[in-house]
Amino acid sequence: MSNRIEKTLKMLEILRDGRRYKKQELADMLDTKPRNIIEYKKDLEASGYYIDYQNGKNGGYALDTECLLPSINFTIQEKTALLRANDYIQSSDFLLNEDFNEAMIKLKANFNIDDVNYSTYLGTARIKDKEIIDRYYKIISEAIKERKKIKIQYRSLQNMHNDTYIESVYCPYELIFHQGFWYVIVLTDKKKKDGKLLNFHDRQRFLKLSAIRMKDVSILEDQPFYRDEEFNLKEHTGQVSIGRFEQFEIELKVTGPTAILVSEKIVGIDPEYIWEDDNTLILKTNIEGKFTAFAFILSLGANATLLGPKNLVDEFKTIVDKMGQLYKDKKETVLH
Repeated sequence: MSNRIEKTLKMLEILRDGRRYKKQELADMLDTKPRNIIEYKKDLEASGYYIDYQNGKNGGYALDTECLLPSINFTIQEKTALLRANDYIQSSDFLLNEDFNEAMIKLKANFNIDDVNYSTYLGTARIKDKEIIDRYYKIISEAIKERKKIKIQYRSLQNMHNDTYIESVYCPYELIFHQGFWYVIVLTDKKKKDGKLLNFHDRQRFLKLSAIRMKDVSILEDQPFYRDEEFNLKEHTGQVSIGRFEQFEIELKVTGPTAILVSEKIVGIDPEYIWEDDNTLILKTNIEGKFTAFAFILSLGANATLLGPKNLVDEFKTIVDKMGQLYKDKKETVLH
């Protein structure tokens, strides 16, 4: 298959989702020059697929939804990947697992599964208040799709003790799944003293979909918003974390069986694993966020020692001393 035909068919697959794509966006996804997109469009239309194009901020290329797409021949590897992904999703708390399973039933009707490879996934993700989270997810997802503002009553961790919810109106941009929880990145309408909106970064918020923190989520049907077409999620999140947190270059000494367990993971960003002997591992890595760093170190218990940096070691020692004091006080109370 020629490179042009391959990229033309790939463009057709991309446009199947029904949304509009900018010329540059398609070119980046196809690893080609923007001018070639025009040629691919001509090729598709010559084959009976109408590609609608509109100018303007919210314009771009979109496939006519009335077009009938050809059936796709899956390779053994692709079939295996789809079926194992379905197994993984069904064993977890993926919110749309029922819909995904129905879609897989339709797909499996079109190919032979006798030649796929088998494996088993045991899910561990458990979402508390799943039905509530599912409802919030669907409301916010619909608002993002329709580009309508949402109204949410939300309380931060700092306000948990006084049961204070703050009602706000947001422009929802993206739903993000991170470490077992759903978040939505939203924009506020916060303005400067001169009445102009703050820049994008100062207006953005990450809200956790939680039955404890969030309630009364609703779409404001009469309040559409214009999504910034230049929005790029990667510019607003960390490499492995939900937000742009400070990075800490930590050095850990890990011993015993725990050292083996740590060596089997990708810890942080660009980790370096140095074995001093068969029982001692030195881990050097970058971790985004102080809380994440401390939580990881504490999870290793007495089998890990934080070696650096010094300011983090001093702060961590204070935390450990306070934890030890809590248990010391408890022991003394029991003895008396």
